[in-house]
Amino acid sequence: MTDLSKNVEEMMTRLAENARTEAEFVRTLSDALRRVDEQLLRDVRNVAVQHELRREAILGELQELAVRLCALPVRGPSPDVATIDHHGQPAQVEYENSKRHELRSRLAPSHAEHQ
Repeated sequence: MTDLSKNVEEMMTRLAENARTEAEFVRTLSDALRRVDEQLLRDVRNVAVQHELRREAILGELQELAVRLCALPVRGPSPDVATIDHHGQPAQVEYENSKRHELRSRLAPSHAEHQ
């Protein structure tokens, strides 16, 4: 019976060693995962910052383009041009000119706001 109790003791000792070794493996794996997780978080934050910087640069370029477009010289009034309607008859020049004038008056206030 002493052999049996000796074998049981040896198995208990090996089992305890295996448990300690596995616990060390788990700690090592946990540390490695924590480091990778922290690096991933840093990388995601860097990508977010880079994206924000690119977005701000693009927005700035768009705003600059908008300012340039609004700073274009305003053309003078166009001369009255007689046009032909789809029936071959001269169209009403006054109607077209009033529409042009209306469009210019709508655009004029927004043009003044951007300057």
